[in-house]
Amino acid sequence: MFKLRSIAPRLILAISLTVAAACGILGTFSILQQRSLTRLALDQQLKLQYDSVVAAIDYEGRATLAVSAAIAGLPPVADAIAKGDRAALETLLGDSQKALAQLGMPFITFQVPPAVVFYRVAFPQSYGYDVSGRRKTVVEAIKTGKQIVGVEPGKEDLAIFGMTPIMRDGKSPTNVDIGAGFGKEFVDRAKQRFGVYLAVHFFDGTQFRRLSSTFGDVEVATPQEVKSAYEGAAQQRDTTLQGHPAALYVGQIRNYAGQPVAVLEIIKDTTAYEVAASRAQTTLLVATLAILACAALLAFLLGRGMSRPLAAITAVMNRLSSGDTSVAIPGGERKDEVGTMALAVDVFRRNMVETRDLREQQETSKRAGEIEKQALQRQMADRFEADVKSVVAQVSQATREMQRVAGEITASVTGTSQRAAAAAAASEERPPLHRGNLL
Repeated sequence: MFKLRSIAPRLILAISLTVAAACGILGTFSILQQRSLTRLALDQQLKLQYDSVVAAIDYEGRATLAVSAAIAGLPPVADAIAKGDRAALETLLGDSQKALAQLGMPFITFQVPPAVVFYRVAFPQSYGYDVSGRRKTVVEAIKTGKQIVGVEPGKEDLAIFGMTPIMRDGKSPTNVDIGAGFGKEFVDRAKQRFGVYLAVHFFDGTQFRRLSSTFGDVEVATPQEVKSAYEGAAQQRDTTLQGHPAALYVGQIRNYAGQPVAVLEIIKDTTAYEVAASRAQTTLLVATLAILACAALLAFLLGRGMSRPLAAITAVMNRLSSGDTSVAIPGGERKDEVGTMALAVDVFRRNMVETRDLREQQETSKRAGEIEKQALQRQMADRFEADVKSVVAQVSQATREMQRVAGEITASVTGTSQRAAAAAAASEERPPLHRGNLL
């Protein structure tokens, strides 16, 4: 297994790995946070776009309401209705209908109680039928005599209606009904105004059908999503449109009573968001690499700054171990751990010097003791030799004296022996003595 033996590579590797891990964690967190913020901003933008389109529907309704109020306020119109003169209404409003159609308000209808069509400007031959079954707003306006605006199914399609009753003698004999459709003109205006793709889905009681769309016949929202949105659960997700990343939002369109009548599908091109996110990630990656490079450089400089004095101290300690105490200890002036280590090594060097001096002193003392011991031994030997010589002389003298005394003793003994022999010889010449004589 590969092992780093030097401090500098270890330090570089440790700092680099630590910074890399920190950058990785922070980078991942930043990317996730950035995506989360982008997602939140996009969700808010989509909801805002949806609310803006709903507000545009409300604006269209207020415009139709203003037109209906203007027509209801024309005395000739009220007079023609009172006389039942449809031809007069056609003369009065025929040209106006074309102008209003260009403004997206093609429907101009008059109803009499309970909700019977009296006259339709665009279709003058179509009248006399009751719309109370599907046009609750007409019934409500005629009944209450109040203006009403809202989204409702028309004869053919869904439309935005604004209606103003014509009051006579405190009663509402006729209702002026102006309608703006959800056709191509409406969705094109909304697309140009809000910068989103959109489509309107109308529920006819049995199934959903698309009334208008700015992205053709392409199906983005699924039938289930359209149904869920109609039931009140707004749908939102990422998707693609024409090969570009996009975000989808599907929400309700409600009538004047707050009941769902259609579904609004909004698609926003998120290419700019993706590009911004990609740029942010690239910038973050470049910044991370730059931080890693700076960290590696810093670690290299720091490691070299630490390894050099440590290597110098190691070399000094090797020389000290070989007995060279004349070396200078580098780094003693530093205020960090290296300086502390240098001071400790210097203490070790001084101890070595003191130990060497003590050992030399001991060797000198030992040599002096040996010399003194040898001198003492020589002195003792000389004294012993002198004593031995004196003893030997005395012994020699005593020996000579003893030899003299021995000689004298020998001579005395010899004399005695001679006298004894003479006495013995003399006794042999005398007669033996008897005991009785002796007594």
